[in-house]
Amino acid sequence: MDAYSRDYCSDPVHKAAASARNKKRYEEKRSEILSHANAYAASHREEYAAYRADPVHKERAVQQAKKYYADPLKRTEYAAVRRASAATEEGKIRNLERRHKYQLAHPEAKRRHRAKRRTLGLIPLNSWFEGSDGHHIDKEYIIYIPKELHQSAHHNVWTGSGMEAINSLVFDWLSKAEQAAA
Repeated sequence: MDAYSRDYCSDPVHKAAASARNKKRYEEKRSEILSHANAYAASHREEYAAYRADPVHKERAVQQAKKYYADPLKRTEYAAVRRASAATEEGKIRNLERRHKYQLAHPEAKRRHRAKRRTLGLIPLNSWFEGSDGHHIDKEYIIYIPKELHQSAHHNVWTGSGMEAINSLVFDWLSKAEQAAA
């Protein structure tokens, strides 16, 4: 590529104009593009499976994941884009359709979900309030906490992963809430 082309392609104005053109073209032909992509994927299913099973591809995917998780700014940026997309009406419809499609393909998932919930106890230690989530501090007891707090730390009551961290946050919040109420 010559110097002129390199400069032209790196120009922010040109990039923005090209991006707008491509986005407009995609929106105009979206259904055609998606149907073509789905047909191609269906006809090349074996190739995709072989590619995913290839150790070179697996190693590259691991390296890309490490690079992604090493950069918190990029992760935050991607998460913000995903949240903004999911907040639109199209995003909500797309997520509902995706969830419905999954449920049709995997009817056992709902049974698994309900079966797991049945084994958890529901002994509340405080009362429910608007905007709260029920957090299981163990497999029997539940504390209602603000939804933001509940989603602030990744945890899993089944494996115990992250339970110490979230439970310490919950008990701190609970003690502050009791002090404020007194």
